[in-house]
Amino acid sequence: MLGTPETLNAATEAKLKAFNRQYYTPENMALVVVGPVDAKIVRALVDQTFGKRPRTGYVPPPVPPLAPIKGLTQMTVERAEQQAHLAIGWQAPSLSDPDSFALDLVATILGGSESARLQKTLRDGERLVSGISATNSSMQLSGILYVQAQLEAGDVEKAERLILEEIARLQREGPTEEERKLAVTKAESEHAFAYETTDGVASAYGITQTTGKLEDELRYVDRLRSVTSDQIRDAARKYLPVTDYARLAFVPRVVPDVPTAGLRPLAPLVLLHAFRRPWQVRPAAVLSGLLPAGRTDLEPIARLPPPADTWVADAFAPDLPERLRREGRAPYDAVLSDLAPKTSGVRSADEARSLDLAGRALGLSLEVLRPSGVFVVKVFMGGDFESFLKGCRQAFRQVRVVRPEASVARGSKEVYLVCREPRRIPEPLAASNQSTAKSEVGPEGS
Repeated sequence: MLGTPETLNAATEAKLKAFNRQYYTPENMALVVVGPVDAKIVRALVDQTFGKRPRTGYVPPPVPPLAPIKGLTQMTVERAEQQAHLAIGWQAPSLSDPDSFALDLVATILGGSESARLQKTLRDGERLVSGISATNSSMQLSGILYVQAQLEAGDVEKAERLILEEIARLQREGPTEEERKLAVTKAESEHAFAYETTDGVASAYGITQTTGKLEDELRYVDRLRSVTSDQIRDAARKYLPVTDYARLAFVPRVVPDVPTAGLRPLAPLVLLHAFRRPWQVRPAAVLSGLLPAGRTDLEPIARLPPPADTWVADAFAPDLPERLRREGRAPYDAVLSDLAPKTSGVRSADEARSLDLAGRALGLSLEVLRPSGVFVVKVFMGGDFESFLKGCRQAFRQVRVVRPEASVARGSKEVYLVCREPRRIPEPLAASNQSTAKSEVGPEGS
């Protein structure tokens, strides 16, 4: 059910029953039965049940033609979100329109796979979005082709511009033959997967029968295979004008800067650091521990002046959380992690090591933070970043992805996850924290 609180609260029992009587009629229903059944027996059962319902003479009301979008229709809504959500949409033809098949391929080429154009440009290249997709949704009377992305609020305008640039490039150059073939292959595999179960077949037939023609579904893959690269280009030109579209952005409500917001004067925090020169910390903050990363990659670090304690320890040592609680004045208001491995030059390996360290910092933070604590960790977008982000959102009530201007300026892939209010340790993280590494932990100075 969709609607505002006002409209939903106004839905009385009488109104719901009247709605059911008006629209759930034999003339407006489709029943699909899939499986090794006897058609005559099924028909008899249907007559005994649905057949008892009298016809009402219901006729769908005429639908006025849609007014085309002229110019930019836009809205920005502040919500209690952790990231911004951008959606851009265009009117598309109905399911029975032959152009809908070309638009399905347009959507796949633009953002329907991990190797699609928008993924390559905005996620892998510019590192602007944590997720992006394009979808063509064709229905009985009309359709919509839309692009949606998850990103930081400060990157919404740039992401919108790059999306439109990719659409304009497709309109100008058309797809490559390889892109066309890959898009068709993806549709074939998805179609086959949907037909693996009787429920999938019934759903496909039922939706098509009520929103279009069953013939459209039965010949769907064959019609896709017949779409040419020129037809894909022409459909993009016809239905995706880069000057006429609707844009909706959900953005996070403005919150105080982190991590200084919410920290009391002389608030205890721990800084996990892996370099020789530690971060500069405001005098009001007390560092209760300085921990370089890695099971064997311990490097000398400079001692901080009192009242900070400087520790050298293996971040993976299993007894570290208990030592911090016993000797390091835990729990903390904040855990800031700048853990990073020595880079090897092999991107996949470096990304995996970086996320391994970030995962350890996350697990450690959940053991030593106060209930209102803040965890800030630096990670690189790539590899299993999405899985790590999901783990953070399971472990904390609020999570924001922050990409500093300095990172954008130098084309860096690093981002910071700002996590507030820990709730629990997810089971995979809890298991990963049971390390067998051993290390002597002790303060170098106080």
